[in-house]
Order: sequence, then structure tokens, then C-alpha cells
Amino acid sequence: MSDAAGDGGISSGVSGDGDIDVARVLEDSPTLAGLPRAAREMLAQVMTTRRYEPGEALMEQGDVGDCMVVVADGVAQVSVTGDDDICRVLAQVGAGTVLGEMALLTKEPRSADVLAIVPVIGLILAADDFTDLCASYADIAVVLTYLVAERLGQVRKDALGDKVLGGYRIKRRLGLGATAVVYCGENVETDEIVALKMLSHRLAFDEVAIRRFIRELNIIERLRHDNVARVYGRFEAFATHFMAMEFCDGLNLAELIERNGALPCDQVRGLLGQIGRALDHVHEHDVIHKDLKPANVMINRDGTVKLMDFGIASPPLDMTQDCDVERFFAGTPRYMAPEQFRMLDATPQVDVYALGCLGFEMLAGTAPFMLDSLGELVRAKTAGELEPLSQLRPEADADVVAFIERAMSVKAEDRPANLNAIHAWAAPCDPALVATE
Repeated sequence: MSDAAGDGGISSGVSGDGDIDVARVLEDSPTLAGLPRAAREMLAQVMTTRRYEPGEALMEQGDVGDCMVVVADGVAQVSVTGDDDICRVLAQVGAGTVLGEMALLTKEPRSADVLAIVPVIGLILAADDFTDLCASYADIAVVLTYLVAERLGQVRKDALGDKVLGGYRIKRRLGLGATAVVYCGENVETDEIVALKMLSHRLAFDEVAIRRFIRELNIIERLRHDNVARVYGRFEAFATHFMAMEFCDGLNLAELIERNGALPCDQVRGLLGQIGRALDHVHEHDVIHKDLKPANVMINRDGTVKLMDFGIASPPLDMTQDCDVERFFAGTPRYMAPEQFRMLDATPQVDVYALGCLGFEMLAGTAPFMLDSLGELVRAKTAGELEPLSQLRPEADADVVAFIERAMSVKAEDRPANLNAIHAWAAPCDPALVATE
């Protein structure tokens, strides 16, 4: 989408005699209707009115964002001109539409042209007034940052597409989650392909989310291992935080199992060895992952494992003061150790348990404890009610089955103290299983 938001489907805020009911325009706007009445009233007091003739620009791509415009009446056309000098029309917008909020919030150049195609009346909010209002009514900034978040990460047309941020040119979106958008980027100096993880603008005013994002960065920057995805750097742009990470070009473990079903035992052995090496390195740095699951294990096309996503990891003691760690229930229940449900202090054994769950899933082709109710899941984990792998995969190597079952012991002290014993198992996954084309 462009630097514009709103569906343009509301009625005009202009009366029959030409007077503008600013309060009505703001109240009826799909974007601004959710603001507290006091905030809308303050907006109405500081906004000025401007009329645009057909063909006149409300905004021009590349200009500095010095104001935001709410369409009170009329229809405007939003378009983008690419590096090929071809102008592409993105949308036609009408009354109630908010224009220019991205450039205003991020202090980046405008990402689109907006032209009046019939006479347009706009309500103008100047940048200085916007700053003053946000200081009194944070709701205004929050609503507008949600708009930015909705547009960034879109597959069809991403507002960041082909922009250079922090020395990286954004190529395409790789993933979109609740807290972050991940892009494929290219280092403009070296041409190296990286993954750029951007904190979602929905969380721009969430201090806890920002702390966790920075904590994840601080943790991963300490880790240097062939089986842990590296962080190359960090920067701020578009009014949010980015981290540049090692790019993985294959499948995650969940996708690998979904595509291939239960994996051959020799492949399970090799993958367990690689993940085990990564976890021991993490634990040696006094970090506990706490959310090891198939989606957080990438397998590159050459068969190399990369452990990812340290968003809820426990940091080393020397980082806890800076990171302001909160005690909270977090993780993916199907892969959590029994003690995690009791919110006890996490130890490396919770990652060992999760590794056992991954091994079970790789051998069985389905996750352990396939129960829908959280209560039933916790009860089954606490009781150790698990179908024996020796029955599900009778041909599997006994030592692999024995490791998985020990790793999934109910009591933490019954699990392996470390994963040294399986380091020698490490071997690349068969590239034929990972091929994405």
C-alpha cells in the first residue's frame, strides 16, 4: 500500500452550503473513529482546511513529510513511480481517508504521489501540531502506527520495497508475525543477502516489546556458532528497530516434516546432533532458549541447521539488569517442559526436553502430546503419558530412541545434563529433503 490509509467509503463531511463538519469527518473516519472523543476534538481544533483542484498534488513521492491530510470530501488517486519510471496506480481514496501518516511518523520521504481527480477538500495536520498532540494523547500516535504496521509487510506492495535502510536494500518480505516483519535484504556494499527483522510498528509504544527485541539482539550478538543464526548488526529506521541477520535459504523443521513426514532415522540422528551442538553453545553462554520448536529451527539447502528466534530466551546474569527481564508465562505448550508450566526459573533442561520433543516429532511424523486442551496437555506431560517410540518406529536405532525418551523425562534431573554425547551425531540433512524448487 502507499502512504495512505482508509477505505474512503464514508459520507462526505461537507454540508450542502459548503461548510465542513470537521468533527464528523474525524468521527466517521475508519482510521480515527476509535480515538477518544477528547483526542478527536483536539485534532479538530488544530487542523486547517485546504482545497485541491483536479490534477493538483496533495502529496508528492520523495517529499519530506511535513503534514498529514484527512480527506473531508472528494476523491484522490494514490500512485507510485518505480525505478523504471513507470507510474503504477495503487488506489483511489475518498472521505475519511488518512494520508501521509507514515512519512509524518517515520520522518522518511513520502512513499507515493496523491493527486486530486475531482475537487478535494483536505484537513491538514502540521508536523509540529502532530508532535504536540502526541505528547498529550499517545492514542493518536498508537492508532497511526497501527496503520503503518498494516501496510508494511504486505506481499503485493510493501511500502519499504527497494528502499535502502541501514546500508541494506530491502528485496522482499520473508515473514510476518505478531511482533515482527522479516525481510530479505541485500548489503549495498558487499551484495551479501541477509534477513532483516523489523519490530512491528504495532509495538512502537510497547516498552516491554521494545525491551525484549533489544534483549534478543544483545543475546544473539554474543553467540558465534555454525548452527546458530548470526546477527550482523542493528539500526533504527522508519521509527522502529531492525536487526540484520544471517539469511537462511531452506526450510524450517516444521516445513521439512510437513513435506516429508516421518524422517529416516539417520536424518533424525544428524539433525539432533546439529541442534544439540547449537544448544550446548547457547548454554555455555548462560543463555536458555525456552522456545525451541520446529518453526525455530532452519535447515539450509546444504543441510546445515540454524537455530533461530531468541525472543523469549533467558539472558546471562550480567545482562539481566540492562534487559529488565520480566517473569512471564511464555513458550509453545506442546514443546514446553513440565516445570515451565509452574513458572519455575528455567534451566538448560527445558531446552533438552524440547529437543526430545523435536526428536519425537521427526521420528513419528507428528508432534508429541496431540491434545487440544491445555489442561489435558499439562496433565499428560506431568504424568509422562507418551506413546513409546519403539512401537511407533520399531526399526529406529535404539540409541536415538533412548536419547529422546530420556530427554523427555518428567523430572529435569533425569534428563541429560548436557548434550555432549550427541555432538558426534551431527551431520548435514539430505539436501534432497530440503530442496525448495
